Amino acid sequence: MKKTSLLKIIIFIYTFYCGPTTGAQESSPQVPSASTKVNISPHIEQLEITTSRGSIIIRREPNPLHTIPPPFDKTSRPCPPYCIQPISAGKGVQTIGELELLEYLQKSAKLNDILIIDTRLAEWHARETIPLAINIPEELFVNGFDNIAPTDLGAIKTAKGWDYSNANTLVIFCNGYWSPDSYQTIQFLLSKRYPPEKIKWYRGGMQAWLSLGLTTVKNAK
Repeated sequence: MKKTSLLKIIIFIYTFYCGPTTGAQESSPQVPSASTKVNISPHIEQLEITTSRGSIIIRREPNPLHTIPPPFDKTSRPCPPYCIQPISAGKGVQTIGELELLEYLQKSAKLNDILIIDTRLAEWHARETIPLAINIPEELFVNGFDNIAPTDLGAIKTAKGWDYSNANTLVIFCNGYWSPDSYQTIQFLLSKRYPPEKIKWYRGGMQAWLSLGLTTVKNAK
């Protein structure tokens, strides 16, 4: 067989299966319009929470090209200590997502018995956190429980131990699925017999919150 004939056959086969050899253009992914709505849910565009210090509006970043800011854009961290955390933090402890957390944020603005707790180090909390979250690092729970239990958690010390009858509901989070801080804090609270039904775990933490472009506050105190 002549070389020219063989070449024609190869070109024919390639064209048949792969399309024309010239003039073909790959379609690029469609970029959403800047006017595209980025709602929290189909029926919630944004959430306004009224507090004693004023109103806080929680919304998602409207820019469709927005990306997760550093350092939360990383996918891999050394394990240990930054290992993937289990879906459950303990029997009776509810693992919640963003919509549930938004409900607790609304309730915490009106009720004194719900605390949104950021268990990260103070410098992380000050840099950026979820609105209305207070900072009680894991280390402070472990080393200062006798002090924060009556003042922050609403527990009462008795001769028989801690009375949690009027203790606060705690909504706890840290940096994300890979951070052990919030999980270990919950393990400690359970070891102190804190009622599991009064502990809610936002497992996704800051990484999940930021991945959805939700509002954060900076330089929080």
